[in-house]
Amino acid sequence: MKLILLIAGCVLAAEFLRWLHVRLRPVPVLMYHFIDGQGERRGLSVSLSNFEQHLKYLMKHNFRVVSADEFLQASQTGTRLPQNSVMITFDDGDEAFYTKVYPLLLKYQIPATVFVISGWVDRPGFLSWRQIRIMSSELVTVGSHTSSHRYLPDLPLDEVKKELAESKQSLEMELKRSVSFLSYPVGGFTPDIARTAKEAGYMAAFTTNRGQNFWQRDLFALKRVKMTDRSTRPHVLWAKYSGYYQILNELRPKSTGGNGRKGAGMAAAEATVNDQN
Repeated sequence: MKLILLIAGCVLAAEFLRWLHVRLRPVPVLMYHFIDGQGERRGLSVSLSNFEQHLKYLMKHNFRVVSADEFLQASQTGTRLPQNSVMITFDDGDEAFYTKVYPLLLKYQIPATVFVISGWVDRPGFLSWRQIRIMSSELVTVGSHTSSHRYLPDLPLDEVKKELAESKQSLEMELKRSVSFLSYPVGGFTPDIARTAKEAGYMAAFTTNRGQNFWQRDLFALKRVKMTDRSTRPHVLWAKYSGYYQILNELRPKSTGGNGRKGAGMAAAEATVNDQN
């Protein structure tokens, strides 16, 4: 009898998740950092061959990759994007985005967003202004990752304003187009920081918090799905791309201010800067 009840409970739970998925139609925002990263970067890295497998999986299984502008418009208007929609983002503006990722985006005609640390542009190992200008198009959206990648909750609000405004202005001056999207360094933010980002003219901001964005309409605390080499197994790709992974994560308690300043993202960024000094 207990076994029958257990099976019935599992079936009901599965049906509830399926109903929830169809009803809410989640749009996972995939979060990448580095391609073929070494050392401190390894934990946030995916190999080039695995990244191409990710793209091929999307195409083979009829997922639709939407641009940042499409995602924003749907979020602002409450419009549902087509089922199986996903969005691709890259943080930090590593040079490999141009040399390795961009050719694959062109090959498969898949849009993505790259969040650039404006003060690190033209440094060894990072994107150059020339590369950013070449890529900036309907296929590649360029967003801000602040001007120096400092952990924003540790800064006075005046410094936060400077980080956000200077980065936005530098990018817009070089690209001759508006920059609407922000990614908080290491995901760190507070309500005051989110409000400051909005006042600076950004239209949306992304965290590193896991989950989906269907239960909250806060465009300045958008959640994402971490993608690494460990995400490459087919069942993991399906769970993350389909949105079921995010639905389950919504049921788990989580923090609201990023991963903390001593997380892998901060360590990788600090290691990169130290290598160049």
